Amino acid sequence: MSLTIWLSGDLSRRAERIQNKKNEIASRSEKLGALAILKSDFESAKPYFSILDNILPTKDQLIRLPREFEDLAKANKINFGANFGEELASSEFAPGSIGFNFSITGSYDRITSFIKSAESGRYILDFGTFDISESGDGFKGALLGKVFSQ
Repeated sequence: MSLTIWLSGDLSRRAERIQNKKNEIASRSEKLGALAILKSDFESAKPYFSILDNILPTKDQLIRLPREFEDLAKANKINFGANFGEELASSEFAPGSIGFNFSITGSYDRITSFIKSAESGRYILDFGTFDISESGDGFKGALLGKVFSQ
């Protein structure tokens, strides 16, 4: 009788271990399938990496950014000041960026023309905050955002 109890206990433990191994194999198989899909997606996206590198300027190329925006402001006949802030390095998953704070004064039409020109320029910008108010015979504004880089 004790042999029967021992055998049934041993069989239960073995059945439990077998079930655990089956669950582990199923989990690993699912993870391998997901990995295969990711690798396939990566290979499909690879040709576009060079395009992104050509779109985004290097940090060295951003040295010209203040001057280009000053020229753009002059072309739109507005007063312009710029401060640059936090720089975030690019990673495998996200581009780098440099924060900026532009102060601008001029007529409403000229300010909006400046902003549209900046948005359609060669840099990829994210204007996070734009605050504009009347000031004397024109408008003044503060524009906070970031410019993306490689």
